[in-house]
Amino acid sequence: MEPLPNDAPEDARPIPVEVRLRTLTPAGHIALAFPFAFIPPVVLALALANVIPAAACWAIAVVGTAAIWLKLRGRPSVGFTADALVVESLFGRRRVPWSAIRSVAFDDVTDSDTHEVVYRRITVRYLRDPDRPLPDMPTRLGDFREWNRQYFRSVNLPLSFPTPQEETAQPDKPASRRTRRRDRMRAIVLEELAKRGYNLSNDT
Repeated sequence: MEPLPNDAPEDARPIPVEVRLRTLTPAGHIALAFPFAFIPPVVLALALANVIPAAACWAIAVVGTAAIWLKLRGRPSVGFTADALVVESLFGRRRVPWSAIRSVAFDDVTDSDTHEVVYRRITVRYLRDPDRPLPDMPTRLGDFREWNRQYFRSVNLPLSFPTPQEETAQPDKPASRRTRRRDRMRAIVLEELAKRGYNLSNDT
């Protein structure tokens, strides 16, 4: 059963420091972003094919694709401001006031075939409307699901965390620059959440 809404830590006060991390983009997400970057400029270039020279159409298609793709590629980020958590994915942005957050926890992500845990992610559960009165939590499972859907939302931070077993395993080779950067971002995320009263441990 999920924590009650009033389980948020009492010492989760705003911190007057702003931190923003551009997270590492998985290769699959980069591949997904490319068509969205490619199609709009090409459609525009084709629409203008009878109006402007062919060279200008090619320039629109190439430069437009590159600009949009770079924007999408650098978009996933996590921001910690004085009064809110800001999460940007490839195609969306969530700004969650700290006062609306009711739980922050690790969730296991499993392989669909083997059901083994492949990595962990941080899920933030928060009130849809902090100003809306919140009824008592229902005791029946079906009613609880409807209550949870109606009054709460959740967002996953765009950064994966290793399983406890991977965390304690000895590396086979020295860490690459990309791995060191990823580990540093993981440490900063946990540190910033801890400053606001959400102490997470990746070894449990």
